Amino acid sequence: MLVDAELQGVAAEFAISGAAAMGRAGQLKNKGDLAKFVPLMFLIIVLTSWLVFRRIRLALLPLAVVSVAVVCSFAVMGILGWHMTMISAMLLPLILAIGVADTIHVIARVTARIEAGQARDEAIRSSLVQLLRPCFFTTITTITALLALLVSNIGPVRQFGVIAAIGVLTAFVVSITLVPALLMMIPARDDRQGSRPRPMIERFVAWLYRCSERFPAAVVTTSLLVMLASVWMAAKISVGLDPLTWFPAGDPFRVATERVDRAFGGSLALEFLVTTPEGQLRKPATLRKLDAFESWLLQNSDLARVFSVVDVVKEAARLSREEGERHNALPRSQLVTDALLDGLQRSGELSHWVSPGFDSARITARIPVASAQRFVDQAPSINAHIEAELDADDIGIEMTGHAVLVGRMQGYVINSQVASFSVALVAVGILMFVLLRSMTLGVLAILGNLLPISVGLAAMTLFGVSLNPGSVMITAVALGIVVDDSIHLMTAMQRQVSATKEINASVIRNAVTEVGRPIVITSVLLASGFAVLLLGGFLPSRQIGGVTALIILAALLADLLFLPAAMRLRLPQRDS
Repeated sequence: MLVDAELQGVAAEFAISGAAAMGRAGQLKNKGDLAKFVPLMFLIIVLTSWLVFRRIRLALLPLAVVSVAVVCSFAVMGILGWHMTMISAMLLPLILAIGVADTIHVIARVTARIEAGQARDEAIRSSLVQLLRPCFFTTITTITALLALLVSNIGPVRQFGVIAAIGVLTAFVVSITLVPALLMMIPARDDRQGSRPRPMIERFVAWLYRCSERFPAAVVTTSLLVMLASVWMAAKISVGLDPLTWFPAGDPFRVATERVDRAFGGSLALEFLVTTPEGQLRKPATLRKLDAFESWLLQNSDLARVFSVVDVVKEAARLSREEGERHNALPRSQLVTDALLDGLQRSGELSHWVSPGFDSARITARIPVASAQRFVDQAPSINAHIEAELDADDIGIEMTGHAVLVGRMQGYVINSQVASFSVALVAVGILMFVLLRSMTLGVLAILGNLLPISVGLAAMTLFGVSLNPGSVMITAVALGIVVDDSIHLMTAMQRQVSATKEINASVIRNAVTEVGRPIVITSVLLASGFAVLLLGGFLPSRQIGGVTALIILAALLADLLFLPAAMRLRLPQRDS
């Protein structure tokens, strides 16, 4: 807008690129996607809930919960003075997706008991008694996984973890307090309208259980082989940052960046800080070494243009000799060099390139955005060349600038991925053992959650999704999501064991029957909510949405197929 105003009436075109423009373009793209797809996610929540419960009042309850959670989360974000970034833009779909889980479990449990003939008030009371403990632990485990992002070196990722955790906590509180109160307000005559023959969800759950019952060894063996193969593929995930591909072809920012790259050799800046003893940068030999370093950079890296005090002196020397551009060379004598430098210093032309004491200088280079990843790979060899060729001559050179930040970001991405997932896994594992109070159930629950995570990481390798500042939070966030249904299944199984005093086939069957329906509903809602992001125009959002949706669906199969099959293998032979 400002540039448009300044150039009004001037026959000129302009293109804006660079790090700041990239961040702004990413925010605008995310906002545009959210404006289109958040209403669609609301519609999916309401429509899915209505198809399951067949009552508009019940279908609107999950929407009310996530609305309160979203408002509270962004209110806290505003109070803390945190701004929307390319990463925090994922908060809204995440809270929308996660926030419905506890509400669905409450509604499904209550309606199932009412359909079985229980009075409404008693159905609500008994459902809350059974659900409070697992819902509390699912909330704690999800919050723990999200807060594990605090170990990240990337500020927006840490902020994302905090705000998302607040949204999850708010959704739990509302689900346990407001939802039961609203259920009490639904007229009694509506409660029994949902009675109907076995719907598709129950048939699907029953089919999965029969598979685990008939072929437990095959299911467990196949699952473990899939996990091992997925882990092997996950180890091959690339770490890379190519921001230009985040924007679709024809996007204004991408077009502007490509124009700048073609015209000026690149829109990413790289700076070299040169330090020497005082006055050494006046010596022809030192200038020649810097000139050789610039030539080496152009020949051995993806740097498109390099400029420094050396080039200023070369141009001044050429003009003083009144020669053509082909004779652009440094003077060899100290007398001519001093004369040129003194004249350039008096005119102010050296103020941006060398210090007054000639003990420090800058070398500026430009890199095309498309070559950013290749330059990151070349950076170690550049540093090695500096150490081998220049450090011994009292010439220190240090790289800095946005291009170097990109390289450091990759290290942060790897460390953040490993650290946040490790912390989340350990913390969630401890909580699972505390909740289930059983080594067997705890180990199975952890394996059941590692399986879909490994499948998601393998898919990232398969589809070329690299680790970047956006996708780095996938594993920790996904772990916090998929662990919820495992907890509901395992606590139901634990409750059945407490009633029968042993683990047998009926215990597994009853547990799957009890929680299978809400697990399928929440998984479909979560996967659908994240899959909507695949329709967006911003690549990191599409990647996060697609991979997370796949992990959720894989977790559904792990919970209702792998875990029951694994439990059956531990039964005495007479029960199997």
